[in-house]
Order: sequence, then C-alpha cells, then structure tokens
Amino acid sequence: MAYTALYRKWRPAVFEDVKGQEPIVRTLRGQLRTGRIAHAYLLCGSRGTGKTTIARIFAKAVNCENPVDGNPCGKCPSCLAIERGNSMNITEVDAASNNNVDFVRQMLEDMQYPPTEGRYRVYIIDEVHMFSGSSFNALLKTLEEPPEYVIFILATTDPQKIPATILSRCQQYDFRRIDGATIVGRLRELCEGEGIKAEDRALEYIARKAEGGMRDAISLLDQAAGGAGGSLTYESALTALGAVENETFSRYFRALAARDAESLLSLIDEVVMGGRDVSQFTRDLCWYLRSVLLVKTSDINTSAVDAGEADRVRLGEEAGMMSLDEIIRLIRIYSEAFNDMRGSAGKRITLEVAAIRSIRPEADANTDSLSARIGALEQKIAGVISAAAPVASAPAAVRPDAAASVPVPSPVASTPSPATAPQPAHTAPEMQPAQEASAFDDAPWPEPPLPDVKSPAAAPAGIGIFERWSEIYSRLDPLTKGMNKGASPVRTSAGTVIYVSSESSLDMAKRYDLVNKMKKIAADEFGIDEALTIKVGDPHDPAADAEADVRAVFPDLIIEG
Repeated sequence: MAYTALYRKWRPAVFEDVKGQEPIVRTLRGQLRTGRIAHAYLLCGSRGTGKTTIARIFAKAVNCENPVDGNPCGKCPSCLAIERGNSMNITEVDAASNNNVDFVRQMLEDMQYPPTEGRYRVYIIDEVHMFSGSSFNALLKTLEEPPEYVIFILATTDPQKIPATILSRCQQYDFRRIDGATIVGRLRELCEGEGIKAEDRALEYIARKAEGGMRDAISLLDQAAGGAGGSLTYESALTALGAVENETFSRYFRALAARDAESLLSLIDEVVMGGRDVSQFTRDLCWYLRSVLLVKTSDINTSAVDAGEADRVRLGEEAGMMSLDEIIRLIRIYSEAFNDMRGSAGKRITLEVAAIRSIRPEADANTDSLSARIGALEQKIAGVISAAAPVASAPAAVRPDAAASVPVPSPVASTPSPATAPQPAHTAPEMQPAQEASAFDDAPWPEPPLPDVKSPAAAPAGIGIFERWSEIYSRLDPLTKGMNKGASPVRTSAGTVIYVSSESSLDMAKRYDLVNKMKKIAADEFGIDEALTIKVGDPHDPAADAEADVRAVFPDLIIEG
C-alpha cells in the first residue's frame, strides 16, 4: 500500500481536531447549530494554518444528515461520499491554475442546477487572490446574490489582492499563526499515534522552524522521522533537516563580537563541510540574532524568545557584547545575504562576504555601518582619555630627562655679531650647523602635550551631580546614554535623585549601572562625592520630594539625552 504523508493522514475530520484557531471554530460551529449559515466566507491567513481543512469540515457539516453539535457525523452517505472525494455537492477549485474568466463562467453555469442529494452545493476556491480582474467581475454578481443552495468558501494567503467589492460580500475570518506550544502538543499526539519516540527538544525545534504553520510542522516531522528508526532525537532532527544547533550560532556571534575573521571563516567551513545547507544556516542565524536583539531590548525571560533556560542565560551574556545598532546592522546584513542566495550559485561566497562585511564596517557605505564606525571611535577615544587622566595633573611639555640631555649653547655662540641683524623675538632660531646638530641625535624627543584634563580636586561647596549633570551625562559611554534617555535629575536635601518614567526604564538603568557610572565620573573628574539614587516618578509632580526642578533652577541648562 502506498505511503500516505502524515499531514494528509492526520488531517482533522471534526472541528475539535483543529488546533490553534479556537475563535473561528467556535463561531462557525455556532452558525451550524443555529442554522444561521452565510452564503460566502473568506478565510485569510498564512500557509498551513487550517484554512482548507476548516472549509472541508464546514462543507461536510452543512450537508451531514445527522450532525452532532455542529460536527459532521462521518457515517451518513453524504459524509462518506465527501471523504471518498466523489460527492457532487463539493467543488474545490485551485485559483492558481484555473484563474481565467472562461473557467469562472463555466462554474457559474453549473450553479444553476440544485444538488441531487444533500442541501447545499459548496464551492471551495483556494488562493482566490490569483483570479484575474475579469474572473472577479464575472463572479461578483453571483457572489452577491447566489442561489439559496450555494455556499462560497474562499481561501487566500494574500487578502490585499482581493477587490473590495468581493471582500464586502463575504464574512471574513483571519487565521492566526499557531503558537509553538500548540504545535508541539499536536506533534506529540502524532508521534504517539505513529509509535515514534521523540525528544522534546526535537519537537520544539520543528515547531520553531515551522513558524506558526501546523502543516509545515507535520511535514518537517515526517521528514525528520523518516530516517530516525522510530526514535527522533534533537541531533537526528538537525541532521535530517540540514540545520545547525544553537551552540554553533553562539560561537559565531561571539566571533562577530570579537571581530575574529579567522574564526568566522573556520565556522563557515565547518558548516559547509558538515553538509549543512548554507541558506538554512543563514536564515537560522537571522533568527538567533533576533533572539539576541529581543533580549537586548526587553527582559531575558520574554515569551517572544523561544529558547531553553541555558540558551537564555547565554543570550543574556551575548546581548551585552554589542550595541543595539550593531545587532540591527548584523540582522540587515545577513537578511540581505539570505535573499541574495536565492539566485546565487555561490552561496558560500555570499555568506563569507557577509561575514567580512559584518566585522568590517568600513566595507559598507550606508548609515548603519557609519554609525558602527562612529561608535567604535567613541569607545577608543574614551579609552585614551581614561588612560591619560592619571598623568594629566602635571602638564609638562617636555620630559625631564629629555631637557637634561639637550646641550646648552655657549654664551659666545649666542651673542650676535655686528654684521648680523637681530632676529625678531617671535621667530624660530636658525638651524645649527650639522656638526652641532649631531648632538641631538641620541636625545629623546619631547612628548606631545597631553589632553588638558582637570585633576579631581574637591568640588566647590554647593556644587553636586545635579549642577554638573550635563557634563557628567555627556561622559557616559554611548550605549548607556542611548539606553537611558529621558532620565531627569532633581536636587533634594539628601542629594541628587534621578527620576525615570516607568519600571522598565528603571530596569534599564540598573542593567547599565547608570548610578554607579555617574558617581564614578563625578568623583574622578569633578571631585564630587554625593549620594545619587534613582526612582520611578515625575520630577514635576508637586508631591515629589524634590526641592527644585532642574529647569526651574537652571532654565538655560541643556540636558543631553
């Protein structure tokens, strides 16, 4: 007997078996129970979410001789004929291959004849957006006022392409993508029914890869279980689907953060030589970068990050290795690379070029790469200033040992002869003869002047973080400044208080250690040792414990960020 694909073998036969679309199922069953059946339905949603399945169950139910709570009985002649595919009451049309106006006109002519058995003639038109303009026009009048025994069920993945005149004549139902937990539960049922022992990690990976499509998930399970020998492990699923485990993506990301070209190219070679699909690797890498981005901009335990506990901890560490702009730039680069691979014979070269571009912003000529380069320069400048600060208190222009080793000209040589006109005071002295200049050959040259950084002397009385807020804030690293925009200082009797607008802003300030960083800058560069706290609230609220708002005391002060 020929093998039947799992998604066909396990296609739901009653509404209870449809997973992830409970609101739509509940509405349609209610119409069947009460007899309030419309003449036209439009089912919209991405592929594999149950549109055609629900259309078939509904078509079977309206003609069932013994319906049970809105479900078809599956035993009457009408139900059995529909299951065998030889019912004259159900017509399925693929609009992608039958989209010309002549086909539609022939279909409309057939509608003139009522059903010989059963109550309704149901026309299921899949991918209806593929109809031509003439086909829609031919269907329009009949769709508005069809015979009382005709029901239209239109299905589409792209409702934007359907004319408004068609949409207005249908009851529209939007099918959502199915969440991972629901897909895993359904896959577990299929594995039990097929006698397959499957690891939870394997099913979770398949559900994540299906991107909300139940049919895609079942097809992937069928593919992965084909060579598993009745036992599906996470590793065997990765091998069967040509995928790479998260640890490889973690190594790749850390190599990106370290700008290690050798490690990146070595990892790409490992992926290729391991028989993995390069396009699939690039696509999965984009999803991994998305997870890092979500952890960077939200909480590590956000439900949007589909990962285990160990992976979440690792993602949290990696989120701190790059700025937000850098992660977004990486997603753009690898998304473009994935798109370029669709028409490219050298997929490996495309990935390798993307890897080099991702660690060499100077190779790009767009605003994202320019921002990354500026950020890198800011970090280097901050490091130079920080390293120079301890020795900047003695602004000597020349090193002592260099001054001691320079020979002093004799008084005779410095006395101008009568024939020599006196030099103006502002002009440089003339070069000495070659034999005298040789005395400087072994002398060390003077050091260039160091940046003029003030020593951390004690601040004057009455000057604290509040009064120096703009200067202190401007010295924070770019990432901390960017993540704490909107923080407002207020002078109180107990010191300076930073007000933020929400708990999430407070968590962000704590994550980037805003208070300790500002206190350190205040002490090291301005000699200010003051209590600094942070809380959620409105600095303009009269009930706040502030003595004065910063803008009331310093109306001309510009607060950065």
